[in-house]
Amino acid sequence: MLRSALVAAVILGAIGCGAFALQAAGLGKPSPAELDLTQTLHSLDEYTVSHATIALSGRSYRTTCRDSWLGDLRISDVAVGGRSPILAVQGRIVDDSPLAYATFQLAGCPLRLSKRMATQLVKGVPMATTAGTRLGRPVYIVRVPQHRPQFEVVISQKTKLPLELGLLGRLKGTSLLSFGT
Repeated sequence: MLRSALVAAVILGAIGCGAFALQAAGLGKPSPAELDLTQTLHSLDEYTVSHATIALSGRSYRTTCRDSWLGDLRISDVAVGGRSPILAVQGRIVDDSPLAYATFQLAGCPLRLSKRMATQLVKGVPMATTAGTRLGRPVYIVRVPQHRPQFEVVISQKTKLPLELGLLGRLKGTSLLSFGT
């Protein structure tokens, strides 16, 4: 009886180790870009407000995005200096014009930006990351070439927060970001 229990334990242990090894081999090691974005997602969790200076279609805009919850609905309200605000409910922008879409993306709303990056990670979308400097600060530049539109995120190596966003599609634009609560 003791021998049967010992054999069963060894067999179960071997099956468990084999399953773990198969899972580890199938999932693979995360890329540096994936690790950077995971840390950025964690850093963004504590923020509900972003401020951005956007350059888009030859114009410059200053925006403030406020993320909030209204019951079960996630609301993002982007105030654009001198223009009507851009409102998104559950991530869907009410004004679906290309300019409103690009402005909303570049505003860097913490909840939306976090969801966008998490979706890319979960889908296993290939990302390219390079180290560099911006304004004298060490950064990681993460490009997501398969997303439409293509985008890049410049992440501070120190704070792990996004410093800049870039849209690389038909409408090209950039933004400088800061975050608050």
